[in-house]
This record gives sequence, C-alpha cells and structure tokens, in this order.
Amino acid sequence: AWHALLNVRFGSSQSPEADLREARNHLDVILRRRPDDGMSRALEGLMLLLENDWERSVEAGLEATRLLPGSADVWAVLAHSYTFAGEPDRALEAIDRAMELSPGHPDFYNWIKGRALRLSGSHEPAIQLLERDLETGGNAIVQLVELAAAYAAIDRVGDARRIGRLVRQIEPNFTASEWVLHPSMSSHDMQSIEFELLSKAGL
Repeated sequence: AWHALLNVRFGSSQSPEADLREARNHLDVILRRRPDDGMSRALEGLMLLLENDWERSVEAGLEATRLLPGSADVWAVLAHSYTFAGEPDRALEAIDRAMELSPGHPDFYNWIKGRALRLSGSHEPAIQLLERDLETGGNAIVQLVELAAAYAAIDRVGDARRIGRLVRQIEPNFTASEWVLHPSMSSHDMQSIEFELLSKAGL
C-alpha cells in the first residue's frame, strides 16, 4: 500500500487512478485487521490526502500521533498533510516534533519543513534549508520542485529555472499541471499559485 501511494505522490506512477485503487484495497484489509495500528492510520492519512479529503486526512494523522506519539515518521506524515490542508504553521509544529524524535532524520523531513516554511511565507529560510540539501547530494525531485517554487515565489526566476532544469534532467516528462494534482491543495487559490510558481520555473 505504501509503495502504490508513494508512486502516485512522487510522480512515478504510470496510472495514478489504478495505484490509488490498489492502495485503497490493501488499506481496507489492513484497517479491518488492525484498526488501532498507528502506522496504518498514518498510511490512511496519506491515502485520504491523495483522495482530496483533507479534513479526514488530518484527522487520521492526528489519530496516528495519538496511537504512536513516539514515531517520528507518523509526525512527518501529519506535517505533510497539513501543508496541503492549508495549515503551514501546524505543519511546522509537527515536522519540528518529528525532527526532535529523530535527530538523524531522512532528507524528506527537510523537504516537508522547507515546504511548510515556504507556505508560511518564510521563503529565505526555506531556500537555505533546501539548498543545503542540494549541496550535500540531496536531489530528490520533491526537494527540487519545492526549491524551484520557493525561488519563484520571491521572483528569483533565474534560480527557479536553474532548479527547473535539474528537475527536467531527472524527469524529462515532468509537468506542473500533473504534479499539483497528486495531491492537490485544499484551497483552489493556493492550487493556482502552486501551478503559477512552477510555470515560472519552466515546469
């Protein structure tokens, strides 16, 4: 189920609708067998987010943190959901908690924090965090896309396009219109802004 969802989330799915159906089928079985499993609830949060059910996604994430309060990954998944539900300040609180629980956290925590910072209006701190990862070899497509959006948000179009070219090197068929759908933002206005920022970056 995680594999199918992450394929959709990170743009590597050949058929997002089919992968979502597969993930939903697996998840329904898991939750029937283990309804109080915290990691399964976190998975449900990601599933609901990709189904554009932002409120229930956050609810599932909060339930996961109640069941597994010491799991850094559960807090990180909740932070990710908050960024799409239009609550970047809560996303920052959740990702900071995840980082406290896992000081040697994986790079994707930095991406979530960079995204939350950008959406809260703290563009320069977001850029510093994401650029630092780029310098140390962290060139996952999600981090590059986020960095391109952060540069575009403060009209550093040259830098945004530089990062956009790196995205194209990794994924030649990348399109902003497809990227902003999986998942989409809860606010249509914010959704439009996301597309405009990535378009500025040449994506």
